[in-house]
Amino acid sequence: MSDDPRDRQRMLMEVDRLRRLVNRAEINPRVRELRIEDIDPIVSCMARARAAYIEHLFEVANGIGDQDPKLEDVTRLRELGSIYEELLKATKALELAIERGYLDVTEYHPKGRPQSAE
Repeated sequence: MSDDPRDRQRMLMEVDRLRRLVNRAEINPRVRELRIEDIDPIVSCMARARAAYIEHLFEVANGIGDQDPKLEDVTRLRELGSIYEELLKATKALELAIERGYLDVTEYHPKGRPQSAE
């Protein structure tokens, strides 16, 4: 057993290399080469889930006055929050897969994409 920090660092580098290889081998064949158009539905889905969650919060808050929220309203809020959180985790997993090179991506050309107002 080595006490040398360089050995531990080499081990961690090898673990990282192996993780990248295995993740790419498992993930890449299951998802076709990504284009920005493939991401649009995901972004829209996330926005709708977030909007529904926030909208219901306002509906509950505005509908109760000085009363406590009803259990069914809180239950629905929890359901919407769960949907939003799962989509958020999945989106972050996708972003990480792109960032780490587990997925192939096409060259991005922003033609025809909405431009932000600055």
